[in-house]
Amino acid sequence: MKAEIISIGSEILRGQISDTNSNFIVKKLVELSIDVEHISAVSDNPESLLSTLKQALQRSDLIITTGGLGPTEDDITYQTITRALNLKLIKYPEAEKNLKRILKKINKRIFPSNLKQVYLPEGAKIIINQYGTAPAMILEKDNKIICSFPGVPPEI
Repeated sequence: MKAEIISIGSEILRGQISDTNSNFIVKKLVELSIDVEHISAVSDNPESLLSTLKQALQRSDLIITTGGLGPTEDDITYQTITRALNLKLIKYPEAEKNLKRILKKINKRIFPSNLKQVYLPEGAKIIINQYGTAPAMILEKDNKIICSFPGVPPEI
């Protein structure tokens, strides 16, 4: 199995934060005897991410993304995965329930921008985030596995 890791976020490419997620994920994959053949960092630009995802889908069996799952306008991972795979975004009630639970716990109100986090690619198996509002996911399509995780290290 060929694996690839894509770290998403313009802040990585500007040197504002270090990509510690890729190192963490590589170590976990090595423990599972999965070879990582490519690691890339890509900006929050939709076309750059789309191009990177399409390239990864051509050469790798397992694609793991980190970042781009938040509520802001530049968080575009799930939207771009749906474009790359020709899928639709659908609302996941369990993600909405968790979002409301987390925000209530920290005494924050829900803004419309938060609700974008409950829409994931159709067919995704969601992984509820116990520490944050962005759910992770696993998606299998066309003999490829795509896993997406939040970019915040404790949430992986």
